Amino acid sequence: MDLITPGIGLIFWTTIVFLLLMTLLGKFAWKPILKAVHLREANINDSLKAAEQARIELASLEQDKEMIVRDAKSEKLRLIDEGKATQVEIIREAKVKAKQEAEKIVESAKKDFEAEKQKAVESLKQQLAVISIDMASKILESEIDTTKKHEEIINKMLDKANFN
Repeated sequence: MDLITPGIGLIFWTTIVFLLLMTLLGKFAWKPILKAVHLREANINDSLKAAEQARIELASLEQDKEMIVRDAKSEKLRLIDEGKATQVEIIREAKVKAKQEAEKIVESAKKDFEAEKQKAVESLKQQLAVISIDMASKILESEIDTTKKHEEIINKMLDKANFN
């Protein structure tokens, strides 16, 4: 029964030891423990605030990223459109230059053709003149006696020579 009903002396000394222990703990242990708990609580609050700030910054960065991606896509499309426009312009300029070159070549060929034609006509005239002179000289040799006949032959030859 002693365990169920303790004696007054035991209760007295247990209470004094308890109060002494509480005083010592209050003076030396509770303050540092409470200080550590408050520091821990402040650190947790700061960490929560930093996490909230990071979440807000992350959302802002996400919006910035989406805006940058949209801008990059629109810039890409603009550059593609410019490239296509430049391509069309280069093709158009190449066609114009090719047409001009073709016209120059055709004009040059026409000039060359006309020059060759003139040379051929001149050559034919010279050959005709030589043939006419040869014929005239042969005729003169064979019929040297009639001048009137010679004049008629020469006039006919000259008329034929002036065919242009």
